[in-house]
Amino acid sequence: MARLGSVAALAMVTALAGCASGLDTGPDGVIVQRQELLRLRASVDKLARLEREIVDLRLAHHGLDNRLKRVESKGSSRAPVRKELHRVSGQSARFTDATLIAGAGAGSQRKSLRQAMAGKRGMVVSYWATWCVPCISDEELASLRTLERELGAHRVSLVSMAIDDLGKVRAHPKAPRWFYPLWHQTDGHIEMLPKSFISRVGLNLPLFVVVDSDGSIVAYRDRKLSPAGIAALVDVAAAL
Repeated sequence: MARLGSVAALAMVTALAGCASGLDTGPDGVIVQRQELLRLRASVDKLARLEREIVDLRLAHHGLDNRLKRVESKGSSRAPVRKELHRVSGQSARFTDATLIAGAGAGSQRKSLRQAMAGKRGMVVSYWATWCVPCISDEELASLRTLERELGAHRVSLVSMAIDDLGKVRAHPKAPRWFYPLWHQTDGHIEMLPKSFISRVGLNLPLFVVVDSDGSIVAYRDRKLSPAGIAALVDVAAAL
């Protein structure tokens, strides 16, 4: 149905009122005409309000549409999670104690991994070894720091877990540049991850495992980091 403009509706009311005035000039006729005029004016007022609401809704829709386009444009450069990570359900990690080293040259102390999640929504555990070339590359170490910063914005911890000999970890030429605080557990991924998970995923490094606050494994990545990989890990962590 075509929509009348409020100005056109008002003109119609005026015209009708003029026509009506010639129909009955008696007292009763005048009363009826005035009542009709009041009803018509009320209809015009209602129509004007509806028009304003329509304009407001169109403006709101336009603003929302623009925001969605900006989000889609921003997200278009981020690879879909399914291409960068593997989703997991029904698997739980074992939070065994591990050795914690606060910084290069610092002493070691035995602590529960759950302390790494104190006040956090979850954590991403990065399993690596000194013999894993991609794990200790300069690019990977820089990517770890980027990942830590972005995860921190969502209250998710990044746990660096070395799984080979601790002496080799400390004596390595890159030891001053490791990602600290550093956790260590010999064969940590075998000790902490379910056998069914290991049989499915394997023991390849680097390995990134996203764990929620209850210890449930949410997703994993079994290759080195990349900008798209970092974005995918952060996206999943943000939803914990």
